[in-house]
Parts: sequence; C-alpha cells; structure tokens
Amino acid sequence: MDSHRLPRTIAEISSAGMMNPGTTGTGRARAIVAGVIKKLLHMNQFEDLVSELLDCLERREEGWCMNELLTRFQQGDNLDHLSYLLQHPDGRIAHIGSWVAAELGRDASPIIDVIFSNITHSSASTRMHSIDSLAIILSDQPDEYMICRCIQSLDDVCQSVRWKVLDFMIASSRRSLECALDGFRSRPMHEYADGVWLLLEGDLAAIRNRLTTGSYHASMFALAAGLRTTSFAREVLDLACKSSYQDVARYANVKMGSLDHPLRRLLDSVRRRGTRRAT
Repeated sequence: MDSHRLPRTIAEISSAGMMNPGTTGTGRARAIVAGVIKKLLHMNQFEDLVSELLDCLERREEGWCMNELLTRFQQGDNLDHLSYLLQHPDGRIAHIGSWVAAELGRDASPIIDVIFSNITHSSASTRMHSIDSLAIILSDQPDEYMICRCIQSLDDVCQSVRWKVLDFMIASSRRSLECALDGFRSRPMHEYADGVWLLLEGDLAAIRNRLTTGSYHASMFALAAGLRTTSFAREVLDLACKSSYQDVARYANVKMGSLDHPLRRLLDSVRRRGTRRAT
C-alpha cells in the first residue's frame, strides 16, 4: 500500500495494523471505516459494501462496522439499502441486516415485508432478530397474518427463537393480540386461539392450571400470559420453574434470575415503601 495516502478500504486498514484496539491509530481507523461505509452506501456500491463487511467478519471486527451501518440508517440513509442486506444470499450479511433492522425499531417499518420474509431464514440468529424487529413494528401496525406466523414460531427448532417468541407475546399490544385471536380462530387453530385468549385475559387460575397440567403450547402461552401481568409474575415463574417442559423451566429460571437481581430487589423495596406511605 502506498504510504502517502490513507487506506481506502477496511481490508487495507486492517492490514496496516490500524484495527488493533491497542494502537493509537484506532480512532483514525474507525473514522476511515465510517467514511468507507458512507461512501459505498451513497454510491449504491452494494457488493463492494458486502465485501468490506465480509472482510470484517473474517477478522472478527464486525462489531463497530455494524454500529456504523446502524448510525447511517438512523441518520436517514435509504432503507432500500438495508433491504439489500436483508435479502442477501450470504447468511452472514442477512444476519447483519436483521440486527440493524431490530435496532432501528419502528424506523424500519417501511420494509416490514422484507423483515417478515426472514422469520423462516436458515440462520437462527436472523430469525430471532427478525421476530424482535416485528414485535415493535406490529404493535403499532398490526397485521393478522404476520402476527400469527410469528407466534407459530413457537415450534422453531432453535431454543433462542422460541424464547424470542415468548418475548414477542409478552410485549405485544392488546390490539395485536386481538388480531392474532381472530386469525387463529378463522383457520381454525384452537390451541393457538386458546393461548392468545389467555394472553388477553390474564386469568391467573387458568394460567396456573395450564402451567401444571397443560400441553407444551398451553404451558408456553400460560408463561407468557403470566409475565404480561407483573403483579403475579413471581408466582407464575415459581410454577414454571417446576415445569416438565425444558423450554418453560429454563426460560422461567432465567427470568427469575433477573427478578432476584440485587438492583431489582432494591427497586421493589423502594416501591413497597412508597406504597406503604401512600396508604
């Protein structure tokens, strides 16, 4: 490389030793990478951008390149460029695109169809990020078919995706769940319809019953329904931790750990003291 010019590509930056966090040139290198990404997006040089991202992946330096991509889209870059990444045949690039879309939240809503198409992607992480993204978008603009398909990912082969569906159901707006209930009743898919009904009603007796005697799907819906109502979340988690279904028990144990975090206990204590003073 000519020593009288700045490196123009991420690969050149790396080979020049400027990507090493221990060197003084790191900040300068990152500024150059930001410029490379900005230029390639501006000039619609998508395949060159993909090549640069793949170079970063090879060197395990993709983290701040992904963050730079996110910054570009947060600042208004054309979402068609993100659609290109989401639909790229290389699963690693689709993964990067799905992460960016999830981080954009509602701002990614114009490309909801492309995001939705990735809930059946071969990469589990891409499916997971896609459901994460849709949870936010569909709460604002419910689509019956999309919501039902996301919930049906409870049958995904990957645990992380199934757990993301639990998060999706816990976070879904009432309007979204009402759409899903109509969808499952019209198909008909009775077990799913009953589960969504429980998400809407939050009936504690029914939640207890399904967690202790219900099928896998009934138990998963009951767990999500219990966690939508924070006033009895701990009781629901206690029951779920004893479930014979691994997904239910493991997810409940993870959530129980977050309830038992010292900071959470402090906040709960302060809240209880405030309630006592108020009464």
